[in-house]
This record gives sequence, C-alpha cells and structure tokens, in this order.
Amino acid sequence: VADVLPDGTNVPVGAKLLFLPYAMGRDPERYPDPEVVRPERWIPWKDKAPSHHEFPVFQAGPRLCLGIDMAVFEAKIAA
Repeated sequence: VADVLPDGTNVPVGAKLLFLPYAMGRDPERYPDPEVVRPERWIPWKDKAPSHHEFPVFQAGPRLCLGIDMAVFEAKIAA
C-alpha cells in the first residue's frame, strides 16, 4: 500500500524517506535569512505556536525533546 505525504506527494511502497531537521530549518523558502540567528522570529508567536511537526527543532511525537520548555524560556529571554 502506498502512502501520501501531507502536501499530496505519493510515496511508493518500499520507498525510503529521510527526515532532515537541519536542512528543513535552513530552507530559505520557508524561513527568510535562515542562517541569521534571530530568536524573535519564533517567539512570541503572533497567532499560535507552530505544531511540533512543522517546527522540527525539538522533534515531535513520543520522543519530544525534554528540554523544550527550558529552551523556549531561554529564547524568550534572548528575544
């Protein structure tokens, strides 16, 4: 049985997918000036916080980073 990604891309049976948070976080189409450190681009979130699957820095699901709350706190102080 084939699968479909959230953007509608078909994934054939037996295909291997890579999840690269490093590359995703440096995609200039998604994040303007991705190499520039600007904590304010994340915090405070104006409308709502991005989902953990959309914001891959801390991963998502059952293996969510245990340090997320501390990291967000530190980013708020830095911003």
